[in-house]
Amino acid sequence: MINSLTKLALKRPVSALLIVLALVVFGISSVLGFKLELTPDMEMPMLFVMTVYQGGDPETTEELVTKVIEDTGKTLSGVDSITSQSSANFSMVMFTYDYGVDTSEAYSDLRSALDTASLQLPDDAQDPVIVEMNMNAMPVITLSVTSTADVDVLAFVEEEIEPELDRIADIADVSVGESQYISITLHKEKLQQYGMTMSNIATYISTTDFTIPVGTVEQGRQDISTSASSKPETLMDLQNVPLITNKGQVIRLSDVATVSMATSPNDSISRYNGTESISVSISKAQSAGTVDVSNAVKAVVAKAAAKNPAIQIDISYDSADSIIESLSSVAETLILGVLFSMLVLFIFFGDFKASLIVGSSMPISLLATLIFMSFAGFSLNVVTMGSLVIAIGMMVDSSIVVLESCFRLKDRKPDFKEAALEGTKVVANSVTASTITTVVVYLPLAMMKGLSGQMFSQLGYTIIIAMLSSLVVAITLIPIFFWKYKPKEKKNILANRILAKVGNGYKWLLGKIMLKKKTVMLVSIGLLVLSFFLAGQLDSELMSATGIDSVSITISQRSGTRIELIDEDVQKIEQMIIDDPHFESCSLNISGSEASISAYPADDCGMSISELVDEYNQLLKDYTNMSITVEAGGSGMSGMSVGSTTQI
Repeated sequence: MINSLTKLALKRPVSALLIVLALVVFGISSVLGFKLELTPDMEMPMLFVMTVYQGGDPETTEELVTKVIEDTGKTLSGVDSITSQSSANFSMVMFTYDYGVDTSEAYSDLRSALDTASLQLPDDAQDPVIVEMNMNAMPVITLSVTSTADVDVLAFVEEEIEPELDRIADIADVSVGESQYISITLHKEKLQQYGMTMSNIATYISTTDFTIPVGTVEQGRQDISTSASSKPETLMDLQNVPLITNKGQVIRLSDVATVSMATSPNDSISRYNGTESISVSISKAQSAGTVDVSNAVKAVVAKAAAKNPAIQIDISYDSADSIIESLSSVAETLILGVLFSMLVLFIFFGDFKASLIVGSSMPISLLATLIFMSFAGFSLNVVTMGSLVIAIGMMVDSSIVVLESCFRLKDRKPDFKEAALEGTKVVANSVTASTITTVVVYLPLAMMKGLSGQMFSQLGYTIIIAMLSSLVVAITLIPIFFWKYKPKEKKNILANRILAKVGNGYKWLLGKIMLKKKTVMLVSIGLLVLSFFLAGQLDSELMSATGIDSVSITISQRSGTRIELIDEDVQKIEQMIIDDPHFESCSLNISGSEASISAYPADDCGMSISELVDEYNQLLKDYTNMSITVEAGGSGMSGMSVGSTTQI
């Protein structure tokens, strides 16, 4: 069958060329349509149950709330493990399910079980809330909006930026750091003057928002139900709500109260480079590409900034930057791999045509692989791109063997076409067996299950398709190119002379080694033992620290500490980072009793992220009355922080 394929290709070279052109067209189209991500899409079968228990200390919360929820979830099918954390007033239980479990069904089962278990919880405990672990819920881009003049920044965000972002189909959620509400401030003197009470006014306001049926109307052969409704739409509508006093006098709400817009209580603080800002976090839909979402958000930001020059919109965090940087690095490695492979082939063949023939097999195989990846729904990420880099070195193996065989047959058969056919026929079975052997090695990786399977199965499939594509190219296109371009191998070149000397030296060394079998065996066993020992000294990670682009500092203080006191302590650390020339920008968020600072190095920093982490571990080690964690952060693992952590 392999030989028949080669004969067909040599018999129909134009058809083979058309297939190559089709691969180029569809391959380029596939590249343009790929989602760009840092890692493959992953599903985390985890459900979090969070329960608020006011007044409960950690021990009481553990006994009365956490254990009840744990016992409830133990009996559910598909639960792999249960992890819990109890603190003052709060309980969190994490249920981890087996991979492949339908999380929607698991959610329903857990919800039903908790509805029954709620009867055993203390009266002061709120109903348990279930939250599903969703990697796409993490923000992919964060904006910091500030003002250089007396402008209502929050109103600008809510009226100009948020609606435009909501119109983008690829955006799943837009979260604004602050929110506004309608404030009604009653005037005590006016209430006494008109004989009104707060209860009376609340009743009148509630009656302004209603919907009541008013009957039916005939429309042709049908009776259509009708209703009347009323709902205040503006502040003016609320200000004009009629009130009836005890004396029967009709007044307006504005006569006894001030109606205005107010900002929610400041239970969080957000700053960008030391300036008060409003933070806007944007999460993408699962089917959307991070880079596409980033580009769409940047277009909205540019349009909004042009409307009001007094508003400054900074992108404090953009996961697309790390993705593009990582993929660009891998793509550069891929291109260099192709070029260096062709250079090495030129050195050993001594003919530019020969190196070009073998070199052409790599991009053609890559295009075929990219088309498969597109149909399979893969994204371009560090795993799939890395697999292409791995495959590059193996793609040329079959082509080199076929071309070398064609050169050997050319010495006996002057006709290039006949030499191409016979040369390919001689090694067809060998290159096929070699390729299938490699495919079998990577097949278990492609068939992996669980979290590792979600991350690395794409690597296995990509390499397998690349190898099969390179085999087809080697037994079809390489013979055609050999026939058409007629390359000539130069045998008496420097590389061959060096190889001849190396071969002679190897023969001499092999003769000496064969006489010392026991020594060779002992050395081999010693090296094997040493390799196992060294392997045990290596650090273990699920993935390498890809996407690390910032230094993350988390400051925790005692629960209940006032936010202004936390801010006062954190400002010293924040100012230290702002004054540090190694950093270009930093963003600060304070919520509850915890503050987080993300510091982004400048382009000319001259220090690695790990070096900056070590430096700030030393700088912050003497701070007291707070717990400080310094770590490397970024968009690795789809946005989760990655890196070494030091507790101070």
